[in-house]
Amino acid sequence: MKLLINEALTTEAASRRPQFSSASIRKQPPNEDTEGSRLGFSRAYSISLSPQQIYTRSNLVPALVSSKCYRQLEFLAVGSWWIHDGEDEIQAGPDGEVGSGAKSKRTACLRKIPGSREDVFEDKSISLRSTRSLMKILKLATDPETYSTIIEENGHRSFAEYLTSECKLDLKLQAPLLALTLSWDSPAKTIVAFALPRLHRHLTSIGIFGPGFGAVIPKWGGLAEIAQVACRAGAVGGGVYVLKKGIQTIEHPQGEPTSTEATSPRLMTVRLDGDDMVKARWIVGTPTTIPKLLEASIAQRTATVEMIHLTAIISSPLTSLFPPPAEGSPPPAAVVVVIPPSSLQLSDGVDESDVPLIYLNVHSSDTGECPDGQCTLSRSLALHTHLSPKRWRPPRKPLFSPMMTTKK
Repeated sequence: MKLLINEALTTEAASRRPQFSSASIRKQPPNEDTEGSRLGFSRAYSISLSPQQIYTRSNLVPALVSSKCYRQLEFLAVGSWWIHDGEDEIQAGPDGEVGSGAKSKRTACLRKIPGSREDVFEDKSISLRSTRSLMKILKLATDPETYSTIIEENGHRSFAEYLTSECKLDLKLQAPLLALTLSWDSPAKTIVAFALPRLHRHLTSIGIFGPGFGAVIPKWGGLAEIAQVACRAGAVGGGVYVLKKGIQTIEHPQGEPTSTEATSPRLMTVRLDGDDMVKARWIVGTPTTIPKLLEASIAQRTATVEMIHLTAIISSPLTSLFPPPAEGSPPPAAVVVVIPPSSLQLSDGVDESDVPLIYLNVHSSDTGECPDGQCTLSRSLALHTHLSPKRWRPPRKPLFSPMMTTKK
């Protein structure tokens, strides 16, 4: 398997440091004994360093419809969610009996995360007791009135603690539910007020655009396509684009607001590089682009988060990861693979509840990001000051190998 890895540290700190640092590119030498397509020329790839997905219940969807930007975009379905699972299988001893002389063998597989009531009932590995607990959680998460009451009363509690004490859910089944929240924090630090609304969004998005899936991605490079389409729409509507002009200063209006200004934001004076002056009611940017004049106030409202991004090109289509999620659903072009802390080799003294889940976005060649016979894999991981990623290592078994199986 040949990999092209681009790893970078994205810094959202309130400073004027470069947005990316410690970037590197590595290419694994081709293995003549391994079948698979070779790395193509650079223009054959259109890769996003920060891939994202759009839930069908997202506020972005009606904005794309009302602005008619959707007409210039092509969307593809996000298929199944998989979780890496290590199972302990007991092999019979020499006499054929399970007991003395029996050996324990750990096998790895990818299990499909249930995303609906039908998925829960179809999963034979879930016990009847756990099925009842899961059905209770799905009912709570899809009822707006009920989950609003839960957030009000238990919003400060750890989501994992709530699942254990209130829903009586086994620890093994908590990781799939935590995965659906897309939390970058550890299970111990993911609270109910954060997790439950995101679980509600995931579950209620399924079936809006078609059976079996609840999210889409834009073709040809992800959200960068939406930005380009929005720029073209803005130009048609009279928008003006000034490139390579940084902001020097921002001057706030003085005095009391007029009757017109009382109902809308007041105009600010923005001085650009080259001493050009423009008026603006809204200024949108990042801590790396906004002048130091505003950095102090922004730092008070925005938490500093550092991210590690990794993008790999894999010389295999990984077709087993892309089955249709339901009958009549379109073929998926993207899936999400989740690696829970239980699949990692943790250093001594590191508790699984303190380690965040790792999310892998796997995109097929249908996205236009790579040639046929290949796929792209992206990983984003938040760097938390209380726990360094150096204190854990990859899963005990290779994540994608010829012996890897997928189970529903």
